[in-house]
Amino acid sequence: FILIEAALLRNSKNSRTNKKPGQNIAQTYFCIVFNILLPFLYGAAVVQLVTDIAKYSVGRLRPHFLAVCQPDVTKFNCTDGYITADVCTGDMALIKHARVSFPSGHASFSMYSMLFLVFYYQARLTWKNLLLLRPLLQLIVFCLAFYTGLSRIYDYKHHWSDVLAGNIIGVIVSLITVFTLTDLFKGRKSSEEQQTDNNVKLESIRVNKPVTKL
Repeated sequence: FILIEAALLRNSKNSRTNKKPGQNIAQTYFCIVFNILLPFLYGAAVVQLVTDIAKYSVGRLRPHFLAVCQPDVTKFNCTDGYITADVCTGDMALIKHARVSFPSGHASFSMYSMLFLVFYYQARLTWKNLLLLRPLLQLIVFCLAFYTGLSRIYDYKHHWSDVLAGNIIGVIVSLITVFTLTDLFKGRKSSEEQQTDNNVKLESIRVNKPVTKL
């Protein structure tokens, strides 16, 4: 965010920067960055809140729960009904952590943050010489989020459905945050499009300018 907005502010010569009268370049820059970071942090907090509520409401065991629990086999019984005896002998903190598998917090936050970055690249990297670089960067950050989810599965930290649910949470919150709390796609034009509009307006003025008779 910081580097891209600095480059945009440096090269911008129109109203794209939303500069107000009396603001210097530093104030304008921090205002733009703040308007991007604040919605991002708000969305991140929502993702964390939704994920934690689901985790402690469902209480699904992680795939490696037995390795953490280290159950005492002498306390096993085959009676019907809910077993209340504590058969785990492992570390209680690790056992508690192994009881909150659904949904994956790593998957939800990584998908939210990387998808937010994908939308940010789409809205901000509008220079013609970056048209090939932009989709490459978007693919890289999306693959990072996808790989994060996969790593939680093959590390036996989550079930595949935990990762899928986390990804869905991240996608939904990212879409809501970008399109309702930011102005990334609200009347934004690239510098080339803005320059084209200015040229069209100037040409229209020249054509419609009355000819002065000598």
